[in-house]
Amino acid sequence: MTVTSLTNSFAFALGCIVPAPEIQLFCATVSLSMFLDLYFQVNINEDYCSQFVASFWATVIAIAFLIVYCYFAIIGIQALDTNVDGKMLLPPNSQSLEGIRIMNELIWPDYLSINYIIRKPPNFSDPIEYRNFTLMIKEMEKAENSLGSVATMHWVKDYLRYLANPDATKLDVIFGIPGAEVNGTTYMENGLDMSQFDFFINTEPYTAWKVGTHYVRDSQNRVVITSMLLIMGYNGTTSLSDKAKLLRSCREICARYTQYDMIPFDTDTELIDIILAVPSTTFNTVLFTFGSIGAVCFIFSLNIGASILAILSVVSISIGVVGFLQYWNCFLDPILMVAILMTAGLSIDYTVHIIFHYMINDHTDTVERINASFGACALSMLQAGISTFLIMFPVLFAPVEIYAVISKAIILTVICGLLHGLFIVPTFLSALPNCLTNCWPNCYAKR
Repeated sequence: MTVTSLTNSFAFALGCIVPAPEIQLFCATVSLSMFLDLYFQVNINEDYCSQFVASFWATVIAIAFLIVYCYFAIIGIQALDTNVDGKMLLPPNSQSLEGIRIMNELIWPDYLSINYIIRKPPNFSDPIEYRNFTLMIKEMEKAENSLGSVATMHWVKDYLRYLANPDATKLDVIFGIPGAEVNGTTYMENGLDMSQFDFFINTEPYTAWKVGTHYVRDSQNRVVITSMLLIMGYNGTTSLSDKAKLLRSCREICARYTQYDMIPFDTDTELIDIILAVPSTTFNTVLFTFGSIGAVCFIFSLNIGASILAILSVVSISIGVVGFLQYWNCFLDPILMVAILMTAGLSIDYTVHIIFHYMINDHTDTVERINASFGACALSMLQAGISTFLIMFPVLFAPVEIYAVISKAIILTVICGLLHGLFIVPTFLSALPNCLTNCWPNCYAKR
């Protein structure tokens, strides 16, 4: 075995001198893998590994590792941002990337308008209702990132200008030529004079409000506004994540003024709703996945201790993957949500096998049980993990970022899964009394 491995390793190593870089990389990889295979075959002692895993110091190291591991993972989860980035779906040479950059870096940070659809406007002729509506607008203009009254648009502001200067021409309005001052105090005390509304709404340039302002006449031939549009400006938005936070705060304001039945609207509302729903959907789905894993483990093992250990190991792996993805410049979106669900499904493979083989072997000594479990599945677990890692590693450099995100999640699953399957779980299995880790007498036939 030694002669064969060394000769093959040296033979492939000679291929590194060829001029083609692709062949150099291939030969170097094969040569190194053969040498490492020989090294591990000769030096790794399963009995020594089993004795260490079953020792008191291994338990101490495992607990200390889990504390540090969970600490940084939980910090990563808390810092994980929720966003949807269209750039992830586009190749690097796409012209759409420039459009996304312009929106995120130039337009939204300077000005972003949110349209409020008011389906139950107040009675503007009533001074109390009119004052309350005006106070609401002033409160909204004081919100974070609001541009204030200079960026607020609704028909009432133009109507007050019209009442102050009914003879102003279209050019006067457009170019801001001053006329008589708007006296809003009178209308605050007495309510708006709606008798001139028909003339206002049919006068240029105020006819633009016909689209966003609907009205009828009551039995006394008075104008009653049935729905209207309120447009407010904001700045400081640099991504869909920021826009989602802004829209959520807008909805909170609308929820405090239910009498107006207001709805904030933006062209990205559907995407924003997805962004806002991703955290809760991910949590609920992952929670259901953990419960399903625990139920299946209990059905096949009939051992509550082993089932709890399997669930906790999957939870630990998933927490690590999600938390460390944040350090790898990932954010929570529908793509990562799917990757997290894949992680939960894949991680069970790295823990349930070692638990199963530990339970069904006939040994009573802890070291012998660990050794038998390693002999049954450790090599296949390593092979599966390393092969998965090697397959997914090149995907990290894919030009479309969506593939790289999935690759990152799977690679972290492999790393965390192997750590748990080959060290953490066996260590805790050996620390538990045999009465908690024995298989139910009739669930499997003894070998």
